[in-house]
Amino acid sequence: MKRLAMLIVVGACLFAGTAFAADEPSIETQQFRPKWNIGDRWTIETRSKQYQVSASQSQRVVARWQFSVEAMEQHAGRACYRIAIKPTDMPEPKTTVWVDRQTIAIKQIQTQLPTPDGYQKVTENYRSTGGAAPVVGPLTVLPIDLPQFPPSGVKSIGRYRYETYCGPGGVKAVGDIGFSTEIRQDFSRPSKEMIRGILGEAGIKSVATRPMVEVKLATPDQTVRQVWVTEAPWPLLTDNGVTQSQLVETHRAPPPTSLDAVIPQRPTSSPADTGIKTLATTGTERGRAKTKP
Repeated sequence: MKRLAMLIVVGACLFAGTAFAADEPSIETQQFRPKWNIGDRWTIETRSKQYQVSASQSQRVVARWQFSVEAMEQHAGRACYRIAIKPTDMPEPKTTVWVDRQTIAIKQIQTQLPTPDGYQKVTENYRSTGGAAPVVGPLTVLPIDLPQFPPSGVKSIGRYRYETYCGPGGVKAVGDIGFSTEIRQDFSRPSKEMIRGILGEAGIKSVATRPMVEVKLATPDQTVRQVWVTEAPWPLLTDNGVTQSQLVETHRAPPPTSLDAVIPQRPTSSPADTGIKTLATTGTERGRAKTKP
């Protein structure tokens, strides 16, 4: 009799949990997908952990970065936004990201690493099979991570796989070494405690009226948490365990009035034109990219 009573209690709990989950409204993730126009700009502030410092020194390095949507270009046969990123207080290091216009998937990242001989350019390309995949970028001090925002009716939790390989052309050549990454994406509703811990009470009030979603991107090596709000060009908040970033300023360009503004153009420069050495992304260089802008 005790066992039967226990089973009834457990069954009731399971039923209640199922009913609660059924009543929980689903998250319409498509509303958080960023929409860009050529000329859009935004600024993020990053606070990165500083290792091997004395107790009297600051434990986090603060920097500001300006993102600019410069053009629409053809990249590996796809129409892509070209987004340039640089510090707000100096001309280098520069980073450029190509994002697929249709899927909002990262296709290529070019960045600069400081060396005794000057900056060296590192290029990483990304491709996936079976549909677009979210990508966690190679830099932890400058979070360049983009999720996928499934349309209504599509499962919002899933596992993806993408391949990373080097080379400026965007097309994997015979003999190129690729790195395969499995990534899991999970959507949830952000807690007020999380927002308060980063933005404070005033920050909560400023975004309280706008829909928000938390995205967790997890690979075997790293976990990235983001908070997106509607009509934002970039995540409002990002935390990858090393760097916390916050969207602090946006400047929206007017929609294009001419077809010339949206027809993809061929890239106007190549590594040979820039005067910067090009560096293949070996495992060692990928490790350096994780710790330096």
